[in-house]
Amino acid sequence: HFNDRSTILERAGVNATWRLPTIDYKAGAALAPNKGFAIREIDSIVWPGDGKTYMYTDVVLWTNPRCPGSYGSEIGVFSSANGRTNWEYHGIVVTKNHSVEDEGGVATPAAIVKMINPNQRSSGDGSVGVMVFFSSERLPIPSGRRGIGVAHADHPLGPFSQRYMATETPPDGSGILDDPQVIAYGGRYHLFHTRKGTTNTQGCNYHCVEWRTSVDGVDWERRGVLGSPSYPVMAQTMSARLYSGDRLILITDGAPLLRKAYGEEEGRGD
Repeated sequence: HFNDRSTILERAGVNATWRLPTIDYKAGAALAPNKGFAIREIDSIVWPGDGKTYMYTDVVLWTNPRCPGSYGSEIGVFSSANGRTNWEYHGIVVTKNHSVEDEGGVATPAAIVKMINPNQRSSGDGSVGVMVFFSSERLPIPSGRRGIGVAHADHPLGPFSQRYMATETPPDGSGILDDPQVIAYGGRYHLFHTRKGTTNTQGCNYHCVEWRTSVDGVDWERRGVLGSPSYPVMAQTMSARLYSGDRLILITDGAPLLRKAYGEEEGRGD
């Protein structure tokens, strides 16, 4: 629950003081104003090779009639020497139309430094590249036919020439896969993602968070659905991070809120 954030962290064994940041609403945009596109979801890495922060974002052109929605979008990258200021935009690095799986666009990036040993979580020696995960959509837009893809590169700026599907795109009625988050732990990469709008998938009741693992970032094994400790159930994965060495904090939306929003949008009001 939003108002119980400190309680949630305390139960998880993490001590934190939550407060709203001081925001200067008159300040200009920090990332690429007037570039002709909207920025939606973002994720970033610190690259051991140069110490820079590389931020991957949805790029939705202003000319896209569905802007700022991530239909028909692609994934671009920015960099900053300190991770806070002087961001430079480098262009699109993960494109749509790579296959039939992503002719409708790619969106919701999640990035991780690929290590020789996935147990190694520090930004030291052993990095061998970058993986960027994304939801990929089939045509027609918006069909809701989305799977989770992953692109590999030797450097944060690409080229991301190696691309794989971490999941199969579900058939109609078996849910929409979206919102990937990834961590490295225990000699494997762990991928968490949303499955939305299904009641015929094992362990998933309308909305859920699925868990998959891989040693090489290419072949992925479905490990099941994460069980929610309380109501509301977990829905859209927003953040997955390790704290205190081996404690996972997974932040998600609550499914009943999404269900109500969808119902009102469709005029049902339920």
